[in-house]
Amino acid sequence: MSNSTPSFSITEANAPARLDRYLADQLKLSRSQVRKLVEAGAVTINDRSVARPGITLEVGDHVVVDDRLLNRSQTVLPNPDIKIPVLYADDDLLIVDKPAGMGVHPLDPTQTTTVLNGLIAQYPQIQDVGEGKLRSGVIHRLDLDTTGTLMVALTNAGYERGRNAITDKRHTLKRYRAIVHGKLKKESAKLAKHLIIAQHQPAKVKVLSEYTPQSRLCTMSFALMRQMDDVADISIDLQTGFLHQIRAMMANVGHPVVGDTLYGSPVANTRTLLHAQRIKFDDIDVIAPIPDEMKYATD
Repeated sequence: MSNSTPSFSITEANAPARLDRYLADQLKLSRSQVRKLVEAGAVTINDRSVARPGITLEVGDHVVVDDRLLNRSQTVLPNPDIKIPVLYADDDLLIVDKPAGMGVHPLDPTQTTTVLNGLIAQYPQIQDVGEGKLRSGVIHRLDLDTTGTLMVALTNAGYERGRNAITDKRHTLKRYRAIVHGKLKKESAKLAKHLIIAQHQPAKVKVLSEYTPQSRLCTMSFALMRQMDDVADISIDLQTGFLHQIRAMMANVGHPVVGDTLYGSPVANTRTLLHAQRIKFDDIDVIAPIPDEMKYATD
């Protein structure tokens, strides 16, 4: 094994703990990935091979993961059958138009149906850029149903540039379009809410009435583009980026995104009608066309 072989000594601070949950947290893997490593004989506890991913770790246990199998399991498989529309490209950076219903990156090394699988088939240099492994080149994420502008790095320089842009509240424009329920009382508004992740699998965000140490203050503004009888087309500018931010905050003010049953939409026969329409920073200004299903929703 190389000197980079991951190893962990279990202390009172993290015992008792299930092996799969502990390694998933430490190695940033899914529990199914950890299970496959265990089944492949890549994990030992106190120099003994482990047969069950659900074994309980106790104080003093020493866990080692074979990095050869670990690294092999973290390679994104190229899928040339997935064609992702490229809206912008330079030597360091791509901005693509993410389709609805497609994940940004694989959660499991056997998965081959994500945006990243398609892009790596066309741009193999993405492999190991940025965070690397199954998140190679990923600068930010969009929810499964969300369409539109998605940045992916071709080089580490592009990754740093993209990450700086995403976190720059003053100089980066991140604009979304959404179809929401109800009649808006104001044609424009600014929202500031404390958000917290309330649950995992499936992930769900909760809006709090006040600050807590676990919450984050998130801000955005929206403007009415078109009001229909029971739905509205709105444009949203994000100043922060938090899991499900638009979805949770619009639901909190009584206007859930159409199709977003997780946050209260009564419409279950369509995807969540949310679109990352535009991203602008430095000398880059990219707009993704509004999908047809969002146009039809306002007809």
